[in-house]
Amino acid sequence: MKFVKPALTVVALTAFAVAPAAYAATSPSLGTAASFSVLGETNITNVPTSSIGRDIGLSPATGANYSGITQAQVGGTIYAVNGFGPSGSVNNPGLLTTAINDMMNVWSTGGTTGLDQPCTTDWSGTGPKDLTTVSPLGPGVYCADAFLLTGNLTLSGTSGVWIFKSAATITTSSSSTVTGGDPCNVWWRLVSGGTIGTGTTFVGNILAGTSIGLQTGATLNGRALAQAAVTMDHNTISGPVCTSGSSGTTSTTPGLPNTGSAASQNSNSPTTIVSTILALALVSLLARRYSSKLE
Repeated sequence: MKFVKPALTVVALTAFAVAPAAYAATSPSLGTAASFSVLGETNITNVPTSSIGRDIGLSPATGANYSGITQAQVGGTIYAVNGFGPSGSVNNPGLLTTAINDMMNVWSTGGTTGLDQPCTTDWSGTGPKDLTTVSPLGPGVYCADAFLLTGNLTLSGTSGVWIFKSAATITTSSSSTVTGGDPCNVWWRLVSGGTIGTGTTFVGNILAGTSIGLQTGATLNGRALAQAAVTMDHNTISGPVCTSGSSGTTSTTPGLPNTGSAASQNSNSPTTIVSTILALALVSLLARRYSSKLE
């Protein structure tokens, strides 16, 4: 029994040394797709008048699948794959193919290059999650069967990264709001589609597996990037406008208490490898020390 205390000391010190720093979300780069406020694959329709801050693009559907879009409503360029786009549009199928591929890569991959990152808070299996009921939320990766927003969601702070991963949709009620955070580092990954309700004020980059619908008067400080259609109705899509000092591309945020369960840890990271080597050296030293006392 006299060896229990030294053994516990070894275990405790080893656990402390091996534990790496937990990290939450990493904001990916959209590549060529970053210049687009709106990007769709099947059609883009609008009930005028809307305001679209940056570029708008449609591919592989032809330019004839634009409806209600005029150059006066677009702060950037209207891109089409052929000469049938709205007046003033630019025919650039190569650029659009690259932008669509970049969007798809961010939507489908994980790690630091995509949005399919490990959950730091996971509500999966409990049905649609109303984000109003858990507001405010700090940076992290939040996962659910689907998301609802019936009131206000406050994102705490202006630094860090927020990723919301829905196994289906997001649906916002009329006049609901998302406030706080850095719009360039707020991401919504939807396996299917999103409906941004009438008069909703929304923040972040929406990447949808199907369509995105912005209902009458909804505003989006971010991007609407869909693998099917984007529909608009008297909307303002501003771009996004980043918080001062934000690059809007890549930043890593340490796991915080209000992000829920601990972030997944990479056992091959440099921090983990160095910690493991130090822990093994410590165990070896203590073992030799106590072994010598027994002789």
